Amino acid sequence: MRLLGYTICLFIILTIISVFIYFYVIIFYFLQNTSIKANKHFASFIDLSKQYLEHKSSTLHINQKSPNDLWLNFMNNSHFINSNEFLNSKIDSFKNHLIVKLRRSESDLSSSLLREKSSHNFYNVNFKGRKKSIYPNRQLLCNIPVHLLRNIDQNLDSNVILSSFSINDVFPSNGNNEKPTCAMVSNSGALIGSHLGEDIDSHDIVLRFNNAPTVDYIEDVGNKTTIRILNSQLILNDSFNVSFSDLYKNIVNLVWDASDYDLDLIKWTDKRKLFFEKHQKLKKLVPNETFDILHPQVIWKSWDLLQSTTFTSMPKNPPSSGFLGIVILLQICSKLHIYEYIPSMRFNYKCHYYDSQNNIGCTFGQWYEIL
Repeated sequence: MRLLGYTICLFIILTIISVFIYFYVIIFYFLQNTSIKANKHFASFIDLSKQYLEHKSSTLHINQKSPNDLWLNFMNNSHFINSNEFLNSKIDSFKNHLIVKLRRSESDLSSSLLREKSSHNFYNVNFKGRKKSIYPNRQLLCNIPVHLLRNIDQNLDSNVILSSFSINDVFPSNGNNEKPTCAMVSNSGALIGSHLGEDIDSHDIVLRFNNAPTVDYIEDVGNKTTIRILNSQLILNDSFNVSFSDLYKNIVNLVWDASDYDLDLIKWTDKRKLFFEKHQKLKKLVPNETFDILHPQVIWKSWDLLQSTTFTSMPKNPPSSGFLGIVILLQICSKLHIYEYIPSMRFNYKCHYYDSQNNIGCTFGQWYEIL
């Protein structure tokens, strides 16, 4: 009788263990298969992009007359120009997949920031608002005042002199009060083979970034340049040869360098003394060229707005140059077309269309890792 009892107990234990093993195998297989499918699915988009090169895709259209659209609709409703109906489902799948990757990247970054709250706050950011306290709409972007600084006195004392003026003073409306059409061209490697050059050059104003060239890439990125947004590193690093390069001649160059979050301009000019010295030297070398400085207020008001419309914690760093470009152009444009700011079906791992560096962080952002 006792032997029978032992046998039954052993049978029950083995049954329970078998059930656990069975479910473990099923779950493991499911996760592995899902991962493989996801990787193959994403790889298929890269392959499919080869069929898509002759079409004008990934042009994000922003019409200033529609202020109530959600920024999230930049992703969901970005207007892809195409002539092949059979690609529509693939495009929708790609956008959905991209949203998932962006959300995951945002969540992972937020988790890292929460684990190291005291780190990565070079700009002494002290956000006084509430996360996700504002319902996002385009008008909020349009309401950020864009001011520029010129003729900064380099005495760096309590009498720092700043000459501030609006971006609208640089690009006023014409006599009919009509605003120009604008194109913002990213440096994305996905522009290679896009054949978007003619479409880009058809706009009244074309904005480019940093040292992105057009020569040898005209068919894909166009040739017209009206505005360049330059990171202050281009001014600080003599190897970029800003004072002599044709890239920066006969256009409006806007240089940005972030102050501390509290916007104390005196402390900023003192903390970034080398940058201001280089900037003044550049202006003396090329007095007929425009190298205005973007007011730090634009940078941190943009950051505040992003954090106020985002539930997760954002890196305490300035927004990307691309986002600042959107804020600037919305002040002066009737319609804004943005090229490859959000990855299209041409997505690849190239950082820039003009070099060979491969790094997916160029697309999904690596502020946290860099700092």
